[in-house]
Amino acid sequence: SGCSNSISKPVTIIAKPVVKFWFQQPVCSQSAVLFNNISDATPGTVLNSTWDFGDGNTKTVSALTAVSHKYVLPGAYNAKLTITTSDGCTNSTALPVLISQEPTANFNVQASCLNSPVQFTDLSVAGSGAVTSWSWNFGDAVSGSNTAVIQHSSHTYTAPGIYQVTLIVSNNGGCSDTITKSVK
Repeated sequence: SGCSNSISKPVTIIAKPVVKFWFQQPVCSQSAVLFNNISDATPGTVLNSTWDFGDGNTKTVSALTAVSHKYVLPGAYNAKLTITTSDGCTNSTALPVLISQEPTANFNVQASCLNSPVQFTDLSVAGSGAVTSWSWNFGDAVSGSNTAVIQHSSHTYTAPGIYQVTLIVSNNGGCSDTITKSVK
């Protein structure tokens, strides 16, 4: 019969969404991490965002909502974000997240007499890495030299009493811990 027919229709191919997110470093275990979704789904819109935090926990939210997640244990994790658009397209990306262990602040005090130096010995444990900073407050504001930023320190008290001594330590993972002890 030799008959033929054809039809042409336009086909629109939609680009995959560009998936991007960021979070603030440093990140310490037991601290909440805020993940910010800055993805782009043009020409469509983001219907949902599924987060896989790399520690066995996931969370799905609508649109470009930021999410918070707390890593219980220190370690290296791979956080992955997958978005689905109103056009039915999906795409994902992942970023490494390094969770540092907090240091544990501690110190010992060698008792002394009034107007003699009291010795403070740092006994802190680094957690991840090494302790990189110490901040002492000897609880003696009237002394004029109430603070120190060295590992082991001393302070001379010129009035009898009970003083609240605080030590803040930080490690090279950016995590810190504080301890306060009474000193007589």
